[in-house]
Amino acid sequence: PFFVSVIYAVFGIQNLTAVKIAQMLLVAGIAFFIYLSFKYLNYKNTGLAAAGITSAMPYFGYYASIMMSEIFFAFLIVVSFYLLLRILSENVKLSLHILLGLILGVATLTKSALLLSPLFVALIIFYFRRDLRKTLCFLVVYILCVGAWIGYVNKNIGHPSITEGRLDVHIYTRAKRSALSYKNQA
Repeated sequence: PFFVSVIYAVFGIQNLTAVKIAQMLLVAGIAFFIYLSFKYLNYKNTGLAAAGITSAMPYFGYYASIMMSEIFFAFLIVVSFYLLLRILSENVKLSLHILLGLILGVATLTKSALLLSPLFVALIIFYFRRDLRKTLCFLVVYILCVGAWIGYVNKNIGHPSITEGRLDVHIYTRAKRSALSYKNQA
């Protein structure tokens, strides 16, 4: 809901045109980070082709035109992949580990299927980089990001959950409700 709530805050509540434009920009961002990933691996021409094919996929056109979280989630996953690629192939600053933890945390809040995947990512980072401090920092940032939301939901509905407990209302399309009361909702 954060993505849509920011758009609503800037362009007005229920401004679906602004959300669709933002999602089209996210598709461009997906293509850009795919290109960067290939370029980083010294496959610039392949990256251009992959980015072009990605931006022309009907799947992305369809999901950019409707109010669902798939485009935002795909963007977060592609950015996470690019950051992980950078972390695994060179000795990077701690800030990239922090950013990866934050982006995977937001991706998990978008689609909870990723909840335990950062443990696997941390094992991969530690195996290839052998830097326990940076690996733990990545995990702590991820846990703080997801944990803060779980704590917020627990405070408002009385039990810890990654969703807010109102599964009948789509979490992404109703970003406005983040200001609503969680008590006595049917």
